[in-house]
Amino acid sequence: MIAFWLIAAAMTALALWFALPPLLRRPAAASRMPDATVAVYRAQLEELEADLRTGKLSAGAAAESRRELERRLLDDNTSVAGNSRLPLTVPKANKAEAVLAAVALPLLAALIYFQLGRPDALRSPSPAAVSADASPAAAGGETAANIAERLTAQLERTPDDARGWYALARAQISAGRFPLADRAYARAAALVPGNASLLVEHAEAVARGQGHDLEGKPMELIRAALKVDPAHQRALALAATAEFGKGQYSASIDYWHRLQATLDEDSEGARKVAHRIAQARAALTEPTGQAAAAPAAARPVSGTVRLSPALRAKIAPGATLFVFARSAEAPQVPLAVLRAPASDLPMAFNLDDSNAMDPTKKLSGAEGLLTIGARVAGSGNALAQSGDLHGVVSQVRPGQGGIDIVIDSVVP
Repeated sequence: MIAFWLIAAAMTALALWFALPPLLRRPAAASRMPDATVAVYRAQLEELEADLRTGKLSAGAAAESRRELERRLLDDNTSVAGNSRLPLTVPKANKAEAVLAAVALPLLAALIYFQLGRPDALRSPSPAAVSADASPAAAGGETAANIAERLTAQLERTPDDARGWYALARAQISAGRFPLADRAYARAAALVPGNASLLVEHAEAVARGQGHDLEGKPMELIRAALKVDPAHQRALALAATAEFGKGQYSASIDYWHRLQATLDEDSEGARKVAHRIAQARAALTEPTGQAAAAPAAARPVSGTVRLSPALRAKIAPGATLFVFARSAEAPQVPLAVLRAPASDLPMAFNLDDSNAMDPTKKLSGAEGLLTIGARVAGSGNALAQSGDLHGVVSQVRPGQGGIDIVIDSVVP
């Protein structure tokens, strides 16, 4: 602290060293020739002009005499100006300004600092402050778990803060605490009843907590959202996907039709919904016996894929999205791959035998559990490369619907 004030004093003194000399500099007093000397030169000049008029001097001689007279006049004037005995004075006004500047400049600097600066920064920090500064949150690295704990403590004091409960729910999801996110969403929904988007997010959180399965409470929340907003696009897509996954194709088609009515006919979303409707109709018209005889693995896996907000800025223009299914037992070759522009995110997907890369290795022939993943490739290359974005869901049952893939990692 003492060092700071010494530096401040030195800088103030330096500023005064530049500011005061111009005010204290003593201007030379105006010097001039004595009147008598000036009168002598004037008389000589008049006499020279009279001689020129009367013809006593020729024009050339008169000009030469005039130059000589002017030279002497200049020499005398220089001599007078350099006379050190002439009085030199400093105007009193300059002295007053110098004193005022010497006093006002430091005071003004101090006033500005105490108004706009941080005087508290001069005090030695307490051990608690040092500990706080060393925490991950202070360093800009606060984790989702830390945020959740801080919000939980805050909501104990303000339990009616709906925004706080919503923020806590999102933090708990990021921390992978889905049961706690469920409770936080429930508190937020109780404080803000009739919010369809909040109900849909709540449903997705519960579904993630039960292996991305929309059955049970998630579907109840989705239906509640559709009662509030029958045209809620996200709720309709999830409901259609869930019904399709259960084999309820008529119900799935109904939800897809309702979603289709909210979209522009020429949009990419409308074309995708039309494709889903066609898939559901094809499954619906399949002979009953054939459907019963078909193995469970022949049923497609479906769901949605979305991008973590933290990675949104990392998507390159023209990037490609790949959604794939692999057997957990033989993950080397994908059983099905869907390709789409990354700009379509978030996107509903459906993987079946029509997406097979190898006709001899289809999704319908998979045994056991599946791994469903999504990857955003800036280069458009089907092979994973460093810098690609990806997300994976494991332990997926063949024919499962309502899968929620979050692209939240970067390929090292």
